[in-house]
Amino acid sequence: MLRATQIQFFMALICASSMCSLIFAKDIEYSRHVNRRGRNNLRQRQLDESSISKGSSSKGSSKGSSSSGKGKGSKSSKSPGKGSKSSKSPGKGSKSSKSSKSPGKGKGKGGSSSSGKGKGGSSSSKGKGSSKNVPTAAPFSVPDITVAPTAAPVRVPTVDDICGSSRDAYIDRVKEILTGTFGPTDFEANTPQGDAFEWLTLEDQICPDNGTNDQIRQRYALATFYFSTDGDKWNFCDAKGTKDCPPEVEPFLSPANECEWYGVDECNANKKLTKLDFKKVNGQDVGLKGDIPSEIFVLPNLKDFIADFDGPDNKKGELTGDIPSNVGNAPKLAILDVEKHQLTGDIPASIYSSTTIREIDLDDNKLTGTISEDVANMKSLVFWSSNKNNFDDQSIPSGFATLTQNLKSLSLNNAKLIGDVPPSYGDLTKIEQIDFSDNKLTGEISFIENYTKAISIALDNNKFEGPVPDSVWSFPDLKFLILEKNELSGQLPSNIPVQTKLEVLKLGKNEFSGPIPASLANFRNLKSLDLSGNNFTGAVPDELCELKNLEGIKVDKNIACDPTCCII
Repeated sequence: MLRATQIQFFMALICASSMCSLIFAKDIEYSRHVNRRGRNNLRQRQLDESSISKGSSSKGSSKGSSSSGKGKGSKSSKSPGKGSKSSKSPGKGSKSSKSSKSPGKGKGKGGSSSSGKGKGGSSSSKGKGSSKNVPTAAPFSVPDITVAPTAAPVRVPTVDDICGSSRDAYIDRVKEILTGTFGPTDFEANTPQGDAFEWLTLEDQICPDNGTNDQIRQRYALATFYFSTDGDKWNFCDAKGTKDCPPEVEPFLSPANECEWYGVDECNANKKLTKLDFKKVNGQDVGLKGDIPSEIFVLPNLKDFIADFDGPDNKKGELTGDIPSNVGNAPKLAILDVEKHQLTGDIPASIYSSTTIREIDLDDNKLTGTISEDVANMKSLVFWSSNKNNFDDQSIPSGFATLTQNLKSLSLNNAKLIGDVPPSYGDLTKIEQIDFSDNKLTGEISFIENYTKAISIALDNNKFEGPVPDSVWSFPDLKFLILEKNELSGQLPSNIPVQTKLEVLKLGKNEFSGPIPASLANFRNLKSLDLSGNNFTGAVPDELCELKNLEGIKVDKNIACDPTCCII
């Protein structure tokens, strides 16, 4: 495309008369004028061709002006700027029209800048070089720049357009979905629920009512857990991405499906959460801190909730507050593990009404109150452990003794239990582990005589009395028998059968008497043996000292023993 200076040079070459020189001078002035106007009207390029055409035809100097494109004497005479054919872009034309190559008399309408006699010529159409012939109006229209197309060719969403709805309508619909499941919630700012709702509607923005409503509920519940447990300060896999996360999982609140987030250990085939397990990574606990929100136990497919503290032995986790009252209402909940935190309050009543919970671990918290007799309703219970809490003094609940079909492990260590153990506890014939240590229980321990499947029996640091049932010495799977620090009495049997599984036998600080039987050596895999603090007499049999795995026998000073075998 020719610039104005190129046009001038071109016209100088083809002009030979003084009249042409005059026309040439006028065209120079005209081209400068047009170029100035063209530079000032760049914004007009966004207008469509029809609006430009109308503007130029109405504001041109004559019917056949260069902008109208109706003249017969040229090909849509082009302006001296950088525009294209048929003057689509005002102010920046292309090459001059073919009729301008000579000063001849163009008879057709719409001639070029030459001195043709036809209508619609340029400023020099009469061939006289008067400056009065310069057009008083620009041959190019200058439309108002505020004019916009009537319809955008492409739909451009705005912040007020979410999932095809207004922002308010979207928020109201999501709120309706959530409150219909989780109950009335005001989503107050700076609360876990408010933060989760804000994240869900401002950042996550899953479109509802498209088979996604369950996912909206699920992501909201998980987000509430994240904000309630100070997720931004987790030791890894935080939503901000400031902490490392194992490559096989995604950080919490990432755009990925929530089944790929850290802690979401299992989902079913329909992407419904079934297991939460906040495992340590590279030997480090995740660092949960705060309350457990009730929303997590509304999820209908949740089976396992495992959030025990897995840090150093001398430290505890920082989950606080009460266990949510609705925990037992989770329709499929099977495992609840919140061991070693700082949870307070009573054990929720809903737990005792659950027919699905199989395992519950409440160890080492600050729970108060008592264990309800309604535990008898937990027909699916296999494992119960509530050691080291701040329970009130109470008799050992008889309700556990009714769970004869499934109960295999019962740990009530340091639970402030008092009184005798009901004889009905002898009916728990499927028991594999029982721990009543560090309480104030009294009476005899005859209730354990039928625990033939027992692997571990721990009754230490109580006030039990009487003999050890003879049957105990022949339990085939027993590995740990810990009866120290009681008032047990009697003699140990001399006919203990050969057993290969017992590893730890602690009878210290009781009132046992008589000789130490050589038949104790029939526990071939014995590693630890404590007989100290009793009334035994005689010597330690050589057979015991020959056990290859035994690390030492603790006995009183009055007992004769090879120093290489015994610890006095």
